[in-house]
Amino acid sequence: MEYTNPKIPEGINTTTEHPLKEFFILTAGVLALIAIVVFMLGLAAQTIARKIPFQMELELAKNYQVEPSSNPEIQKYLQKLADRLATAQGLSKTLKTDSPVTVHFYEDNIINAFATLGGNIIFYRGMLEKLPSENALALVMSHEIAHIKLRHPIMALGRGVVIGLAVSAITGASGQGLTDQILGDAGLLTMLKFGRDQEQEADKTGLAAVAKIYGHINGTTDLFEMFNELPGGNQQLPQFLSSHPQNENRIKFIRQYSIDNNLATRGKILPMPKLIRKYLESTSTPTPAPAPKEKIKN
Repeated sequence: MEYTNPKIPEGINTTTEHPLKEFFILTAGVLALIAIVVFMLGLAAQTIARKIPFQMELELAKNYQVEPSSNPEIQKYLQKLADRLATAQGLSKTLKTDSPVTVHFYEDNIINAFATLGGNIIFYRGMLEKLPSENALALVMSHEIAHIKLRHPIMALGRGVVIGLAVSAITGASGQGLTDQILGDAGLLTMLKFGRDQEQEADKTGLAAVAKIYGHINGTTDLFEMFNELPGGNQQLPQFLSSHPQNENRIKFIRQYSIDNNLATRGKILPMPKLIRKYLESTSTPTPAPAPKEKIKN
């Protein structure tokens, strides 16, 4: 057997790639892997949270204080409407409780309404002022009730806590601050974020309940048409609509859904109840008159 000792070529153990390029590729790969792990943990948390009995969610919600509604009379009307829509959605049967929804009304000029833990719905005067009819009001209310029926608030909470803890574990930071922020701050009044798929689920469920009560869905798109006419268009949407498609797509979706499910699109549009119209008129801020122009002296 003949043994040879060939000369090793120069640069065989080196690379022509810049070391920073390899570093960035490796870092991007690690970050992508972390993002996938956190995303999967969030999905798992949502699935588990949805199976939590609603009674346990009610107990959790008791840990947070809710300020009394600033106008009991308006709240009573909104609660009555919410109860009708909750019945149309079969909420008590789904959640296995007699009083699944509690409406809280606040006189802030915030254009917003949202559902949160324990079947609580927050409704602001600013949103009430923008609604053109009772039909549009019913759709907003029914949409929020649908979030409760579909368990979106507890799912969002579970996702937020798990992702917060996962990020803390990965970064080595203390998870206490993150979980305190999710569970604390304004407590029950802190709005939980829902994904676009969840918003569309709530649209479908809410729209079907409105059709069941009124016999049609006429007037439900007026709210989005009104927002479409505002300066800035979709940029002026209130927070509860921010995860939805653009206004035009939202209107098309409602119309297409009504066709696919044989929902009547013609019917009487009811004005806002006299109680609410009177309240809004009495609390509206008058537009200040323009200052008189000075006469030009010759």
